[in-house]
Amino acid sequence: MSIDIDSFDLAVWKSLKKYRPKIVIIEINSSLVPGIKQLHSSKKQGNSFSSTLEFAKKNGYELVCHTGNCIFLEKRILKKIKFQKKYIDKPQILFDFTWIDKKENYLKKILKSYLPNFLLSYLRKISIYLP
Repeated sequence: MSIDIDSFDLAVWKSLKKYRPKIVIIEINSSLVPGIKQLHSSKKQGNSFSSTLEFAKKNGYELVCHTGNCIFLEKRILKKIKFQKKYIDKPQILFDFTWIDKKENYLKKILKSYLPNFLLSYLRKISIYLP
């Protein structure tokens, strides 16, 4: 099952009562590093890696990959493949940190389009990196 609705993805997964997918691919807010817990709301965009992981583990799923989306397998299926124990014990090492850089680059691009050139020059001089 794949859930990618740019908002209440985790709420949709939590709402399932009768259907139990073997594989769940779910969108998260990958600009939030592991350790931050956040649920989507009118004030906060997207569900965090850690909040989604916590729900998955409580419900018998293990993270096998993070691509911007999290990919989870049911534990009973995971037992049938050779998946390294270190990823089960510390799933945060599967987090793809390049997503953090993408958000920073996007914000810089927005800043460059709105800030006047003299201010951009000043920010570069005081060591705030803007390309």
